[in-house]
Amino acid sequence: MREFGATADDLAQEALTTVWRKAHMLDPSKSNAPAWIYRVARNLRIDRFRRERVWQPLPEDHGEEVSDEPMPDEQISQNDVQTAIRKAIETLPAARAIIEQYYMNGLLQSEAAESFCIPIGTVKSRLRLA
Repeated sequence: MREFGATADDLAQEALTTVWRKAHMLDPSKSNAPAWIYRVARNLRIDRFRRERVWQPLPEDHGEEVSDEPMPDEQISQNDVQTAIRKAIETLPAARAIIEQYYMNGLLQSEAAESFCIPIGTVKSRLRLA
């Protein structure tokens, strides 16, 4: 219990020292003094907690199997995202074919321009606007 009290004392002293050093940074139009002091103390505590946290690596044989397949919830969300993207692309009639060729089939912008017989600037504009 003494360790907690010592940590609290250290943090209080550090907070007051920081407030004293940075008092010129207090902007009364943005925050009042008690709120600013509280924020300084809170941030110091968070920093201390992050520094003191001890991470222990898991043993190599901790029993968890690693699979390359996505988890079921990830697979569902990927399907939802793909469906939403396809629906959004369908609402873009002018750029639909270019988007499909560029993003879905991996065509370069210059190749898409040649294939659709339009300037490369038009391809870039349609992709950006889409």
